[in-house]
Amino acid sequence: MKLSSPVITSIDLLQEVRDRTLTLIADLDDEQLIGPRLSIVNPLRWETGHVTWFQEDWVLRHLNDRAPILDGGDALYVIPSRTGDEEIALPALEFSPINEHAHRH
Repeated sequence: MKLSSPVITSIDLLQEVRDRTLTLIADLDDEQLIGPRLSIVNPLRWETGHVTWFQEDWVLRHLNDRAPILDGGDALYVIPSRTGDEEIALPALEFSPINEHAHRH
């Protein structure tokens, strides 16, 4: 399948945003990736994983009919199935699988 120019541009922009995000958080330690415990704010660790999952879900799975890369990602990141309290509790999830998942192209 030949990709159109807007699709190529979108792919390039998604990769640029992912690279920028990973660069911005590369020097953060575990405590910084959790951030302040606020009922209205999800931990940065969860948000980073959610953005990665969202890109995988729509680009790889919906558009290209491929299997998920991150095992259990849907259970962690599908918003309607979670409450705010559950999302705040997610910092127990290790960041390394999320980080590795985000670095896959």
